[in-house]
Amino acid sequence: ITFSIITIVLMLLVLEAIFRVVFAIEYRGYHTSVFIQGNTLQMSDSALVFKNRPFYLDYYKRFQFNEEGMRSMPGDVFMLKKGPDDLWVFLFGGSAMEGVGSNKDGEWLDITGVMDYRPNETIGGHLQKILQQQMPGKKVRVFNAAASGGTVWQSMLRYRQLSTRYNMDWVISMDGENEPPVLGQQSAHEFIKNRWETNGLFKFPLNIIIPVTSHSAFINKMKQALFNYKLSARLNRNEREHYPARTLWSKKPSGAVKFAIEDAGTEKAVQEFYRDLRQFDSVLTANHQSHILYIQPQLVLRDTSVMNTMERALYNYYVNTYNDPFNNTFKRRVHSGRDSLPAGVYVLNELHTWKQQSCVDYCHRTVDANEYVASLIAAQILSRMDHGF
Repeated sequence: ITFSIITIVLMLLVLEAIFRVVFAIEYRGYHTSVFIQGNTLQMSDSALVFKNRPFYLDYYKRFQFNEEGMRSMPGDVFMLKKGPDDLWVFLFGGSAMEGVGSNKDGEWLDITGVMDYRPNETIGGHLQKILQQQMPGKKVRVFNAAASGGTVWQSMLRYRQLSTRYNMDWVISMDGENEPPVLGQQSAHEFIKNRWETNGLFKFPLNIIIPVTSHSAFINKMKQALFNYKLSARLNRNEREHYPARTLWSKKPSGAVKFAIEDAGTEKAVQEFYRDLRQFDSVLTANHQSHILYIQPQLVLRDTSVMNTMERALYNYYVNTYNDPFNNTFKRRVHSGRDSLPAGVYVLNELHTWKQQSCVDYCHRTVDANEYVASLIAAQILSRMDHGF
């Protein structure tokens, strides 16, 4: 028994050594480590509750988080020194701004097949390209400091952190999906903290697996290979079978989006969200920081008459599976435009009637929609610059 144990341990050590060498070759130039790649994409943070893990590289090498946890091109992980001809735009917000594709939970991905985007396919990537074309005398750089699951409260704190280290010409934030309809009963901070602490990452079996994979190149490779084999098989099967979930849900009767009566609780939640937006706007204004804060569009508010087959399938799937009347009412009320908001806050309703496909799930956008949003942002930036704002 002792000999067998020693033999197994030695074999595992040899395998670990081999996979450490393989890791060093595969990830050369990306400035990451076994600990980072074997760990979670997001990590706990004392101020923000959670944040993107710096230097984490996507398994398919579509994107990487830089030293500040901002989504960047793989290998582009260190912040630059700003030059006199540079124009720096910083983006904040949640996953739609960050560049997430279809949600992998449920059947969203089975309907669309859309994976997370490369940096040039995100709102930020398109915005940098558009602004650079319009401002040839400047070197435009758009930094994507958004984070999946983030709220406007976190966007404001993130801005405060980064503004002490970097000179930003423009701040753009897009929030609203992750604001809970229970605002007023508890703050955004309390809600996010409770949600993060009850995340499955901290429960069995992940609370056992992650500490192991973050210290073993061999075991992490096995875990990643298994997960991505299943994901690839899922994507290939859907493509081979011409997306049966899309066909199924596009033909199902959708029914109607459910809305609750707008009571005092809903109004309080809306006003709490607006309060956070106004506070963020006030902080930026006090710092003489050029900015625009957007309230992001939603699938439930989309005009059904302009939907194509895929978007109709997404809509029907939502209505039949996720139709939360309180959440729907909160989002409708937020977008109603019944309240006077500061000039720095803009309700992004254009996507609700846009005639091309906009959504790839309940809140994330197509590449073309990302480009359209970027064009709207660029137009407002250029207009305000022309008028001296």
